[in-house]
Amino acid sequence: MAIETKEFPNLSKDKGIFDDVRSFYSVQERLDTFKHSHWPFERGPCTPLKMAEAGFYYIGTESSPDAVRCVVCLTELEGWEEGDEPYKEHKSHSTSSSCPFLHVKDPYLITVGEVFKLEKKSLEYAINKAVKQLGDHYQKIEDYCQGQFDKLKELDS
Repeated sequence: MAIETKEFPNLSKDKGIFDDVRSFYSVQERLDTFKHSHWPFERGPCTPLKMAEAGFYYIGTESSPDAVRCVVCLTELEGWEEGDEPYKEHKSHSTSSSCPFLHVKDPYLITVGEVFKLEKKSLEYAINKAVKQLGDHYQKIEDYCQGQFDKLKELDS
């Protein structure tokens, strides 16, 4: 069973948070990301083609060879097993359990109108995910500062 990763795309100064998506609304574009990759499965339901048809593109590394991300909901999954079915895993792990890509009737025939709707949802997911990460980061800073303040108060006692 695949598991969701918690990391968000690289937010470096040189790269925008949406730059990774490019034109991945095409099955072929997503499939191309698996070329020359460390993807472990060439047979069964977890082939690169099945992954691309389910909306995933490859983001893996040597240390995480089976990591993928959905083009719309940005859900990242890794830990795939040979018998996992990409569409079912996508459905069970996608943000709010209702990724709009899962409602596309034919991943090979996405209309321009559908791309606009999917892109709008993808941007909403990206913004919400970034805001949550920032909130988590600020909470950690606040907790650290409170701990330091408590230590100072102890010294005064």
